[in-house]
Amino acid sequence: MSRWVLSLMGIVLLGSLLIFVVSASAGGLDAASFYKNKAIDLTCVNAPGASADIFARMSQPFIQKYTGAGAVIVANRRGAGGLEGYNFVYRAEANGLHIGIGTRTAIPLNEIMDEPGVAYDATKYLYLLGVERSRNILSVKTAGRYNSLADLKAGKNLKLAATSPAGNLAMAGVTAIYALGLDAKVVSGFKGPTECGVALLQGEIDAWACPAESALSLFKGGQIKGLCILAPERDKAFPNIPTITELISLQGDRKEVIELWGPLVQGRIFFAPPGMPGDRVEFLRKAFSDVAKDPGFAAGVEKLFGYKGIDVDTGEQVLKEMKFLIDRKTRFKALFEDLFNRYRA
Repeated sequence: MSRWVLSLMGIVLLGSLLIFVVSASAGGLDAASFYKNKAIDLTCVNAPGASADIFARMSQPFIQKYTGAGAVIVANRRGAGGLEGYNFVYRAEANGLHIGIGTRTAIPLNEIMDEPGVAYDATKYLYLLGVERSRNILSVKTAGRYNSLADLKAGKNLKLAATSPAGNLAMAGVTAIYALGLDAKVVSGFKGPTECGVALLQGEIDAWACPAESALSLFKGGQIKGLCILAPERDKAFPNIPTITELISLQGDRKEVIELWGPLVQGRIFFAPPGMPGDRVEFLRKAFSDVAKDPGFAAGVEKLFGYKGIDVDTGEQVLKEMKFLIDRKTRFKALFEDLFNRYRA
């Protein structure tokens, strides 16, 4: 065999070896080694000391353990109601070292309601894990003036509480008013869930549509009681509270607005920028799945939120629900803008 043929064969073999090495580096084979001695930037969209911030810092050692990263550093980017953080992660380098933790409802609602400053597409984030599925509960003061849906439907000039004019509490409030046909308005301006709860106990408002996690201590202490879940499914933390659709028959737009709350749940999600290499997406989803299975992580979630056992959704499931909501963006926005115009004080 001539020397030039042998040389050509050598070049071909060397090229094949280089292709194999590059492919291995880009594939799942070396994804784990990528994180060794590297720092993961974990963006929290809430202020230091907020429940999401506490959750982020509680998650730190577990993320580090299962990714093998050298460090996990929490950075609070909470400007513009958290949009700073959501936008930062969306625009960050998609190398697997930038991860966000946010509120499950905020990402789609910011986009659906065209909040100023939104610079992301909720369907293009790479979702890693969803933790908890807290539903909105229509609640009243225990042994108060209103003790049933029938009492509320017979009431006049009722008031429901909200913090912001277009946030989750306001949306849940107008949903309850519309679905039940109440003579009521949503009053916004309360500083937070604690102030809403106090207002309910003091009789400043008549009812409150809120996530289970926002009033867990009041529910468990027996100070307020839930009349119904404002969604097609029950809340795991309160399995004995029926859904609104179990108690009354809804048709048309009233049925539709409740169905929209199916995938619109309160909870925490971990997400990453679009465009990340596939092997790192797969690696991170596996790592976060292992985080969720760790007994220490589950105990931390239970201590923080008060739930026994945690609800976990895969990144694929979270993305499916985001697409469901964004695909209905035009209808969703028109429906709630109409409800806000009719039922906000």
